[in-house]
Amino acid sequence: PSPPSPPPFPPPTPPSGGEDDACPSGSVWYHTLLTFEPVFSACLPASNATQAETGAAGAGYNSTHHANHELAALSDIDTPERVFANLFADVDAARWILLIVMIFTSLLAYTMLMILEKDAGNFRALSSFAAIALALLAFAATSAEPLTSVDLGAGGWVINRVDERLAAHAFVADAQRWIGVPCLALALYSCHVAFFRREQNRLGVLLLDNASQVLATAGLNVNIPTFVAPAFACIGAWLATGFVYLSAMSAEQHLKAVRDDSAIARGWHGVYRGATAFHVFFCFWLGLFFVFCVRCAVATHVVTWYWAREPREVKLDEMTLGRALARVRKYHAGSLSLLALYVPWMVPFRIMYQTWLGSGGALFCYLKKPTADSELPPKSTLLAYRGGAVCQIALHGCGMKRGCFNQYHLKMRAGGVARQCVDGPGAILFVGGAFVSLFAACATVALCHLDGFLATRPIQWSLGPAFAAFVGAAWTYAAFFIAYREAVESVAQCFCEDTERNDGTPLRSYYMPEGLKRLIFVQVQGNRPPRAAEGDADFEREMRERRREKREERRERREARQKSEDEEAAEAE
Repeated sequence: PSPPSPPPFPPPTPPSGGEDDACPSGSVWYHTLLTFEPVFSACLPASNATQAETGAAGAGYNSTHHANHELAALSDIDTPERVFANLFADVDAARWILLIVMIFTSLLAYTMLMILEKDAGNFRALSSFAAIALALLAFAATSAEPLTSVDLGAGGWVINRVDERLAAHAFVADAQRWIGVPCLALALYSCHVAFFRREQNRLGVLLLDNASQVLATAGLNVNIPTFVAPAFACIGAWLATGFVYLSAMSAEQHLKAVRDDSAIARGWHGVYRGATAFHVFFCFWLGLFFVFCVRCAVATHVVTWYWAREPREVKLDEMTLGRALARVRKYHAGSLSLLALYVPWMVPFRIMYQTWLGSGGALFCYLKKPTADSELPPKSTLLAYRGGAVCQIALHGCGMKRGCFNQYHLKMRAGGVARQCVDGPGAILFVGGAFVSLFAACATVALCHLDGFLATRPIQWSLGPAFAAFVGAAWTYAAFFIAYREAVESVAQCFCEDTERNDGTPLRSYYMPEGLKRLIFVQVQGNRPPRAAEGDADFEREMRERRREKREERRERREARQKSEDEEAAEAE
């Protein structure tokens, strides 16, 4: 026999009290657009005891009816679409918190930019120790007690008010338990950068100081953040607006499909979800394309400065930011747009391929065999299509494919010089970005505890807004420090090409400035820079060789002329 039908379940009082929030089908009210209830257990009573009191009048408590009530409520509420909507509702409830955090994050990034401009050593020390402290704090608050059974007193720091009867509670608990593992790995990496990479740190500090001089001379250390930050804000606002609207429409169609069992509503739900994914992808591509355009403009300034003879400032003053961006728009926009389309999806495959090469062809062997640059495959598309191709595009004016393989082959021929020059400053800048992003996430979680003051509604899971703040802080940091990353990359590639074309003699003298020559020849290669006396001796030997060759050519011409005259005289006789 079929189970008895559950007694009528009185609808709960809607939180907003409007007609649109009325419960048309028993146990759940259907919201439209952004009027999502921020609580996961929207239609469930606060406890099982309260739920037991909702049986039929005069019928008393019935366990079957109680279970049917709970299943009926959960069937409409406990869905992935509802979970997604309420996670976003937490972000919407913390919008003023996120605004305040992003303002302070921008000020922090600007302060760090000024510190880097004055002294890269102080920037490295501040970012390393602050990143270690914040990463350990995040690990203690999320994963220390669940994974290590050690209570560090930070268990209640992360807000978690999700109803335990919902399947989302298990997801939230697992995510909160394991989310501290990346934070611990970040803390260990920051310790490695701070204490075990002293030679690379010294080289990275010197290269960042040289990049600061170039960027300060061109005025890019202030112009680039001023130009990039508003553009990033517009792209982020467009992303958020489209994401909110499309997600709301998708949720509305999902609720219609559940209420009316409509196949058309299910189809529109899939259409809106696909449009949401496409919107996110398009905004990500647009942001990456804009980043590559800015990097190309910075590379144009750097290569103009590098390949100019003294005084370099005169040539650098001629290349303004507007002129560089106009050149990028006119000649390189197509190549950079394709590069922004290819690079993101190649990243996971490149990581797996590099892991395969680094393990000597066996991914699961215990003894890892490092692969030298000279042993890399010369025609690997996965290893060639990287952001470093922007410098080659700006330097030679070539297309995307040629620029990618030019920078790849150049780094293979350089014998690790380019990798050392890029990895040292890159690690320092990465730790600085980790510090800024963790600061934004931790500040957001702390401010989420101020219910009724900054949060418009009680927040159910504070890690949702914290993740949004983390991503926004990463973009803000990129806007301030993108010029330094490209400046170091361009200087390294220009140095490698300079050493391939020239040898330091007066006829083929280096284009690099004296300070950079001493830095890379001594710090990176471990050699002393060529002296003027050695260059003069090489010049004299080369000149003597050329004079000898010219004498040989004149003698051969005289002999050939004399031979032809003798033959003509013999024919005349």
